[in-house]
Amino acid sequence: MRTFLASLIVAAGLSLGPPALAQPAVATGGCAAGGGLSFICGVESPEDLKPIAGTRWMIVSGMQPGAGLKLVDTDAKTALRWNTSPYQRVQRDARTYPACATPPDPARFESHGLSLRAIGDGRYRLHVVGHTAREGVEVYEVDARPSVPTLTWVGCIPSTDGLIFNAVATFSDGEVLATVLFFPDLPAAARTGNGPTGAVYRWTPGQAGFSRLPGTELAIPNGVETSRDDRSFYVVSYKDRTVSAFARGDAPRLLGRSASVDFSPDNIGWSGDWLIFAGDRHDEPACGGPRKFGPGQAECNHGYVAARLDPATLAVSAVAYAEPNPDYSWATTGVVVGDTLWLGSARGDRLAYRPLPRPK
Repeated sequence: MRTFLASLIVAAGLSLGPPALAQPAVATGGCAAGGGLSFICGVESPEDLKPIAGTRWMIVSGMQPGAGLKLVDTDAKTALRWNTSPYQRVQRDARTYPACATPPDPARFESHGLSLRAIGDGRYRLHVVGHTAREGVEVYEVDARPSVPTLTWVGCIPSTDGLIFNAVATFSDGEVLATVLFFPDLPAAARTGNGPTGAVYRWTPGQAGFSRLPGTELAIPNGVETSRDDRSFYVVSYKDRTVSAFARGDAPRLLGRSASVDFSPDNIGWSGDWLIFAGDRHDEPACGGPRKFGPGQAECNHGYVAARLDPATLAVSAVAYAEPNPDYSWATTGVVVGDTLWLGSARGDRLAYRPLPRPK
């Protein structure tokens, strides 16, 4: 979400045969560890992260024009530019996604929120919030069976009515949810107030575009994730610093809401049986105390917090936290892979990781 929050504050065929990392990786480490974090450099603004279950691979978005998608080898600690040849193919599904004829231009593609869902036999459906010549959600199929997973663009669901999406999540029947931080017609003064600023929007196969889900209006709704049983979903309120659970439906019913946390939560996603979410510390002494929605806050470097949410009780417990790090800021995502915590960011040129703290 950070591009938009910063502006507010300051004002053809699936193939199984690609070569195994035949092209140079865009990043091979090479930047010194510091503040308890190690880094993979050359990964621009890695806003969201989605591991491919049972493999060493992780999909990483890039929230800068042209950053596109990266594929990270979590064992070797390297990354490659993924949404280009020879890794990306095109096989348009015009029946399901009639509005888009071609994939986004790799030279311009800015990727944001991610959703990855297994569809069987080592294959996955990947939804990507995209900001490029068109706004919307780009849809891909991922094949994790080759030595390096392949990416096949199949279509897109364009935004309408001036909506700018942030995060995306899916249900197993193909229904897609996306968050909008700010309604397009929201007055500027209301963006810094205490009321709702945006909502969750829904698309179902056969629908022309996204429609608002009434009752999901929140103060800067950010990360979104669906439940494992398809019966509910979870939405982060960045400004209220809470996670709300809603029953799935045409008019979602609020099931519960977490206590307000001591950080500004961004993305949320599954790691095992827990939902992990992360963000900047809210009350940061190095930034003069609690976050203020006013001039100067965009440049202040906050510490980070990653926490886990019990999906049944909405109880929150810390996973890891740290004071400000000069080499890492604007935390967005926490993902646990084995005994490693990976941390995304909405700015900078690197992806961060650290050993997962052991429970005391």
